Amino acid sequence: MSGPLSGAPGDVITQPHAEDAVFEAMLDGWARQQRGTGRFQQSTLLFREQIVRRFAAFSGAYPWQWSREHFDLWIAQLTVELRRAESTVRGYQSALRIFCEPAIGTSPSSRSSTPGGCAARRRPGWT
Repeated sequence: MSGPLSGAPGDVITQPHAEDAVFEAMLDGWARQQRGTGRFQQSTLLFREQIVRRFAAFSGAYPWQWSREHFDLWIAQLTVELRRAESTVRGYQSALRIFCEPAIGTSPSSRSSTPGGCAARRRPGWT
C-alpha cells in the first residue's frame, strides 16, 4: 500500500519510503552486531554510523547503489577540498569497509569481490 494512510480522523500518516526503511534496518542490524561483540565503545559505534550516513548523504544513493565513482569523489572532496588528514580519511574508509563487509560477505581473511553496491567501497590497501 502506498500513499497516505489514515490514522485518527483528520490525521494523515505518510508511509516511509521502502528504501529508507531498508537502509535504517541495515544500520540497526549492523549496530546490533557490533554491540554484540562487546568489543566497541558506544562512541566508536556512533562515529562509524555517522560516517556511513555522511557518505550516503554525499553520494545521494543507498548502499546497494554505491559506486566506485561515489567513493572516489568523496575521497577527493575529503583530501583536496576539505584537506582532511590521511589518518582521518583512513578512519572514514575503515568505517565504510566495516559496514560493507557483511553485505558482500568479505572478512579480513576473505577478499573475494562482488560487483556493485558496497563491493565498490572495498579498495586495495584498506585495513
